[in-house]
Amino acid sequence: MIISNKFFKSVFCLLLFVNSFAYSQNDSIYKEITSYHDTTSQLIGKARSLLILKFEKKDYREVAGIKDYLQKMENKNYISLYPIERWLLDYESADHNDILNTVLQFDSAYFVSFNSRIKPIYDILEKVLVDYSYDNQSKMYKQIDNSLISIEDKEFLKLNLNYILSVSKRPINYQDSLNNLADNFMSKFPHSNYNKYIEKNIRYEIALSDFGFGLNVGMGMRLNSGPLYNTIDEGLLIGCGIGVTYKKWDYDLHLLAGPVQLQKDLYVKGKLWSKGSDANYLNWDFSIARNLLNSKKHKLSPSIGLGMTEFSPYQDTINKYPYYKDIYVDIPNVILGINYQYKYPFRSHGSSNPAYQTNFGSINIRYALSWNLTNDKLYKGLVHYLTLAWGFEFYGLKEAK
Repeated sequence: MIISNKFFKSVFCLLLFVNSFAYSQNDSIYKEITSYHDTTSQLIGKARSLLILKFEKKDYREVAGIKDYLQKMENKNYISLYPIERWLLDYESADHNDILNTVLQFDSAYFVSFNSRIKPIYDILEKVLVDYSYDNQSKMYKQIDNSLISIEDKEFLKLNLNYILSVSKRPINYQDSLNNLADNFMSKFPHSNYNKYIEKNIRYEIALSDFGFGLNVGMGMRLNSGPLYNTIDEGLLIGCGIGVTYKKWDYDLHLLAGPVQLQKDLYVKGKLWSKGSDANYLNWDFSIARNLLNSKKHKLSPSIGLGMTEFSPYQDTINKYPYYKDIYVDIPNVILGINYQYKYPFRSHGSSNPAYQTNFGSINIRYALSWNLTNDKLYKGLVHYLTLAWGFEFYGLKEAK
C-alpha cells in the first residue's frame, strides 16, 4: 500500500496541534495554582501558629502585633481568636479595658453570631495561654491592682481570671470557691453591669447528672399462694440486679434463683415429672419504677414490670436420666413491687459539699407480687418475693443554674 506524503503531513500537523493544546491547558492550570492566594482560614491558622511560636519565645512585642492582626481578620464570617484566648492575651498585656468591654457583649445575640461563623483550625494556643496564665497569676493580679480602673472593675477582672483558669486547670470542687467569690462580688456590687455575665457563666451549682447506673446482689425468700402453693414448695433465693436511672425513673432487670421441690406429679410435654423431684427455680423481670422519694440517703419507689418464671430439672439429673432433657415449665407473669433503698456515699471528689457525692453504696429492700399469666390451673396463683440486697450506684455531675 502506497501512503502519500500529504497523509504524513496531515497526521504530523494533527499531533502537533494536540500537543500544543495540552501544553497550553497545563500551562493555564500551572499559572492558576502559582497565583492562588491563601484563604482567610489559612491566614488565620498561620497567624495563630506564629502567635504560639512567639509566645513560647516570650517575644511579647511580636505577640501584641499578631494579636492585632488576628483581631482585624475577624469579621461576620470568621472567628480568629476564641474569647478565652483573647482575654488571656489581654491579661498578659494588661489591656483590661478590652476585657471589660467584650464581657458586656456576651449575650444571646453574640452566641448566635459566634455559632454561625467559621472557627479556627484546632491548635494548642488556648492550652499555651492557660498554662502561662496559671503560672503567672500573681503577676496578672499586680497588673490589675496597678491599673487606673475602678475597684469594681478590678475585682471583676480577678474573678473572671479565676473563672477562665478553673475551666481547664482547677479541680472540679473548685467551683465551691468560685461560687463564694461570685457571691461576694454580687453582694458588694449588687447593681453591677457584670452580674448578668457572672450569673450566666461563672456561678452555678453542682448537681448529680440525670443518668445513673446501679447494680446489686442479695438474697430473699419466695412464698406461693393459690393453686401454685400445692404444686411447688417455697424457699430461699439468691439474686442480682442491674439498672439505669434517668431523672425520677428507674429501669431495672432483676434475676432470682434457687432450689424448688415438686409437691405433686406433673405431666410436662407428655412426660411424668414425679412428686418430690428437685428442680432449679429461676425468675427474671424487667421493671419500671417511679421515685416518690429520692433524697441523699433514702429512695422509695413503686414499680411495675413483666417477667418469666422457669423451673426445670437439675443438670446432674438430666445427665444421669436423659428422659428429663426436654422437661421444663415457663410461666409469664406481671410483677408489682415497692422498693426501698438506703444510700451512703463513698466518693465525693474531695469536697465536703454533698453535691459532689456521686457514687453510693446501698442497702435495698424489695417486696414484689408476681401474678402468673397462665391457663394451666396447676400454676395459677400469686408469688410473693421479699429480698434484701447490697449494691452500688454511680452518677456523674452536671451544672445546675
